[in-house]
Amino acid sequence: MLLLLCVLLCISVASAFHQRLFPHAKAKLVATRCTASPVTSNDRAPLLGSYGSVLVGFPVLALAFPPLLSHITDFSVAPDERSVYILSLLLLKRIYIYSLAIVSVDMIAKRSFADGIGNDIVASADGFGTRLMKINAELFGNNTNAMSEKAVMERQVYSQIDSKISGLSEAVFIPLAVASSLLVSYFLLQFTSSAGASVGLWNDDIIKYLILSSNFFVCLFFTKIELRNYIQNLFNISVDSKLTEQLAFVLGLLGSIVAVTSLPTADYWPLFNMINIFIAITVGRVVQIPQLNYIIISLLLLVGYDYVAVSGIQQFTDNGVSIMESIATAKSSIVPATTVPDSSIVHATSSTIGSSTLANAWKPGLLQVNVNNKVTDVLGLGDIIFPSMLAGYTYRNNGGTMYSATITGYFIGCFMCEVFQTGQGQPALLYIVPSMLIALGIASITERLKKK
Repeated sequence: MLLLLCVLLCISVASAFHQRLFPHAKAKLVATRCTASPVTSNDRAPLLGSYGSVLVGFPVLALAFPPLLSHITDFSVAPDERSVYILSLLLLKRIYIYSLAIVSVDMIAKRSFADGIGNDIVASADGFGTRLMKINAELFGNNTNAMSEKAVMERQVYSQIDSKISGLSEAVFIPLAVASSLLVSYFLLQFTSSAGASVGLWNDDIIKYLILSSNFFVCLFFTKIELRNYIQNLFNISVDSKLTEQLAFVLGLLGSIVAVTSLPTADYWPLFNMINIFIAITVGRVVQIPQLNYIIISLLLLVGYDYVAVSGIQQFTDNGVSIMESIATAKSSIVPATTVPDSSIVHATSSTIGSSTLANAWKPGLLQVNVNNKVTDVLGLGDIIFPSMLAGYTYRNNGGTMYSATITGYFIGCFMCEVFQTGQGQPALLYIVPSMLIALGIASITERLKKK
């Protein structure tokens, strides 16, 4: 009850003060859609630092896990010393995955504002359809300003999406889409594990290669976008550079082949995390709702979804577990599918189908820590993408105190997940979203008092 009151207080404070705290927000959003201001090395630095940590920093840090594990399994080491190594490994794993999540939220917020080299901004005041059109243009290389009949018709379709999914409808649409994805995954799991299997409808090899093929193209397209943006930022290259496009495609192709086939072990899990972060960035840019009040509504609905999916509706599943947990633990004789027990958009495929190809291959939808070829810690992309809606808004419209407050709130929410850890799947958004709202509310009040 106290938590609910705090959330309601944050909503009231944010609604009352956000226009005063972001007086230039509307003007800035409109202006950035029309022209691109000159970009300096200082403007590119935040994105370059984030890309560097994801592409280099975290993979290097992952090299610390094997030595720690070797000391833990070395029984010639004194028990007290081994205890220190065990504690160090446990702490490092959690710090690693939450730090990766925080950096990811920060990258989505910054990418929602600009690409670092003055190109058109995807988020800002654009509608859902327009944002989706721009992302699709990046994915498939379409020209959004082309005058062909096909291009004009596509723009009309996206314009209709803008008019139908905006404001409150967009705030409600996002949670509904996520919930629908979960239900579809659950019913497909039930079908493939019972009726489909009993009549021999599915074949192990067919399913395996369908999964690998779809994962490969997902890897390639999403990785290409962010690698291209990183190269453009690094060398301040124009977006029209064909060389940049080709280089990003080649690097993305190589990374996708390694990630999907994972030859021959699961030692490539830092690469898996990179690709999933790239996916989170792209999806996060699409769901950047421009209005604060609708962001809050959408986040609260997502918290409710997360809680119900993880902790509720047990009566609709076997063994009295929630739908989310049922999907996460269910196994069929053909392709057992699992999901991260949280608000992840993309449901991951299980690694226990008896095929080394899928067992070690990249799985969409989660960040992971892998120790001794075993996944020990995971965090769903939904717990990164959805909080980035609030972080992205404060970054685009303030970039200072308010943005720092939301990132601090995200950190506190991650810490609360550990404090209330039960050893099972838990609704992470239940802790993250209120923490961010409370932090934003406190910062709002502080800023308001400073102006008096």
